[in-house]
Amino acid sequence: MNHLEQLVSEWYEFQGYFVRRNVHVGKRLNGGWECELDVIAFNPSKKHLVHIEPSMDANSWAKREERYAKKFEAGRKYIPELFDGIDIPKHIEQIALFGLGSKTNNSMLAGGHVWLASDLLLQITKTLKKLRVEKAAVSEQFPLLRTIQFVCQHEGILFKDKSLKNSNRKVNFMNNDNGKTCSICGEWQKSDEYAYGNRINRSYCKKCNKEERRIYAKEGVEAARVYRENQRAKWKNS
Repeated sequence: MNHLEQLVSEWYEFQGYFVRRNVHVGKRLNGGWECELDVIAFNPSKKHLVHIEPSMDANSWAKREERYAKKFEAGRKYIPELFDGIDIPKHIEQIALFGLGSKTNNSMLAGGHVWLASDLLLQITKTLKKLRVEKAAVSEQFPLLRTIQFVCQHEGILFKDKSLKNSNRKVNFMNNDNGKTCSICGEWQKSDEYAYGNRINRSYCKKCNKEERRIYAKEGVEAARVYRENQRAKWKNS
């Protein structure tokens, strides 16, 4: 079980869902199973049944579509059998949860919703930041959520240090739903700042690209390289 599986399982159980993890379905006559479903959660009072497939893969969306089509089809086919005798809803919400990538152009996948780790963390922190550890501590049976609760309570201390913010920014090159960090200036920019020259999702923002091209045209490739390195050093070494 990867950490995303653990985290999403804890989150749904914390909210009152009955959770099953790593469930083998579709037993074959010659042995083995047709598929493994990562996380299934059911809330009887809300009549909400959800199937979540977390992944830290860096595959193309085409490969993800192929893989998740099989997973979600198996979920729709076999999940009702797991609740035999229990009144469950006909609709199963299915979620593809990714630790890497952007969902700007991929809000749905194989008939299911796409979530990023940031979407999940926003849900969790929105709730846990309202709960003080000394009055409403998250149970020890949810170690990841309990850790996040402590982080929320002490965020004023943890994130006011400029050096820590810069350290976080150094590794924050993953896309999120709205933009990413420029690999030259180190500033977070909206996605449209990386769309130019008939291409999208470039690594440089428009401003840095314009300046690099100006230096390249005037002084050559070595000067452009020096410009990039100098700009990066300003925030990487601060």
